[in-house]
Amino acid sequence: MGRPPKPTNLLELTGAFRKNPGRRKAREQEPQPPAIALEMPARFQIFHPDIGFQDAEKMRGYWNKCLEMWPWLTFSDSDALEFYCDLKLKVAKGKADGTEKNLIAKMISEFGGTGAGRAKLGVQAAKLGGAPKAAAAPADPRAAFLARRKFG
Repeated sequence: MGRPPKPTNLLELTGAFRKNPGRRKAREQEPQPPAIALEMPARFQIFHPDIGFQDAEKMRGYWNKCLEMWPWLTFSDSDALEFYCDLKLKVAKGKADGTEKNLIAKMISEFGGTGAGRAKLGVQAAKLGGAPKAAAAPADPRAAFLARRKFG
C-alpha cells in the first residue's frame, strides 16, 4: 500500500513546492480542513476550580511557550498539547514518576521539538542570524586592571 503522502502544510514548510511547483498543482483539489485556531483550553484560563490560580498561570505559560516553539501545531494537536502541559506541571511540582518524564520526552520529539522529531515531520529549524560569529578574544586581566586604575 505504501507510505501515506505528506500533508500539504508540511510540504509548504519544507519548501517542497518551491523545488517542484507541479506538486502544488496536483494538490489544488485536495479537501482542506477548516481553519480553526489552536485555542487555549478553558481550564487554563484565569481561574478554574480544578487547577487553581497559580497552576492555571503556569499552564498558560507552558501553552504559549509551546505555540512559540512549535508554530506548526494545528487544532488536531490541541488535546495532546493539553496533556503535555498537564505533565509538564506535574514534573514542575515534583510529582511525576520516570514513566511520565519519558512520556514528556517522547511528546517533545513527536511535536517536532528535537532535531530527529523535526526530521520526521520534515520541518527545518530556523536559521539564527546568518553565519556564526567568531568567539571574542579573552580579556587580558592586566589591561582590565589598568583600565580601572586611575593614574595621577
